Amino acid sequence: MNLLFVALFLAGICEGTPPDGFPTKPGPLVLCHAKDLAADARSPTVEWLARFELVVTNGYELPAAGTLRRLRLAGSRVFGYFWANGFTALEAHVFAMPDGSWRREILEKHPEWLLSTEPLPGPPGTSDAYYYDLAQPEAARFLA
Repeated sequence: MNLLFVALFLAGICEGTPPDGFPTKPGPLVLCHAKDLAADARSPTVEWLARFELVVTNGYELPAAGTLRRLRLAGSRVFGYFWANGFTALEAHVFAMPDGSWRREILEKHPEWLLSTEPLPGPPGTSDAYYYDLAQPEAARFLA
């Protein structure tokens, strides 16, 4: 078996059905793209995800109700990841993201919710980022 494929598939980079011989033993945790959870509950990818106790997704698309039901029936718990202390500059300028352009609206309409109106260094492997000023009650309420 190609271990690189296994690593990439587990990271959600390779898509599709796992190859023959792919491990079928249930696991504790898997990371996946939100679009994997928007798939039909009977898809091979959802069936594969149902093997895991925890399914963590980036949360940029809403999961299909049938898919969530399928995962819960299998005993999986689903968590959406949300970077709660800021957003990357790229996210503020990409309007094709499924969760809309609300980051750009924060820059334009509520700059006081940010620590800086200019992007600062982002996490490793990302573009520069804007960070929320969580001492601003309105910003904290909005994010909650």
